[in-house]
Amino acid sequence: MILLLLKSTASDASATITLIRSRAGYGQRLRVRQLTTKIEVARKMAPEALTSERVYAGLRRAIVGGYYAPGTTLVAQAIAEEFGTSIAPVRDAIHRLVGEGLIEAHHGGGFQLPVLTEQDLRDLYVWHGQVLRLAIKHRSSPSISIDMSSTLGALDPNDTRAITDATTELFGRLAAGSRNRLHATAIATVADKLYATRLRESSIKDRVGELQAVWIATVSGRESTIRDAIWAYHRRRLRRVPALIKSGGGAMAAQEFD
Repeated sequence: MILLLLKSTASDASATITLIRSRAGYGQRLRVRQLTTKIEVARKMAPEALTSERVYAGLRRAIVGGYYAPGTTLVAQAIAEEFGTSIAPVRDAIHRLVGEGLIEAHHGGGFQLPVLTEQDLRDLYVWHGQVLRLAIKHRSSPSISIDMSSTLGALDPNDTRAITDATTELFGRLAAGSRNRLHATAIATVADKLYATRLRESSIKDRVGELQAVWIATVSGRESTIRDAIWAYHRRRLRRVPALIKSGGGAMAAQEFD
């Protein structure tokens, strides 16, 4: 009822409440007054809630997508100006992202983006592979519910962002096939932390072919074949960790993220 009135215009909502009052007894009129109060509170809060979600989603996309370089100190006022909002929703977004591990809090105050070391990147690749193998071992069905062959076949080898998105989707679907839902959650978390690095994997040849190999192995339904394809994918990246870290010191080109 509240959501319905919130979606209506102010005049429509007032007319509806007046109609209810005219036909209601004392108890119903009391409930209508309580409802009216809730509606007014919701109307006042809705814009702020929407702004907070917009800032959170935009800042999250910017961080995951590599808009800010690793180690960048985040200045709430500057971010607020970029988003055209006040500092409050920016602070809320920053604290949420600290909880997700995408932002770090300084011991002396303030916030910055994590600096990815070679060991950090190795750990992420290894963990990503380990969770995928667990997901495959405990999958509820031998196949993925949605066919990705056409999506992978249409990829441009030079479109790094499209390849990165396809990588996230493919491995996400593999993990989602597990009977343990936490496998999909873990893979999504690692994917966010690997996204900016994947955008810099252009030195790795035939990335589209790699994904197609994983897909073909998945279609085969053979657990050992899928494990081999996934291990081959991660092995190539583990060998290139120093180069990937070296290429990841700066921010990606500015992009529209709001």
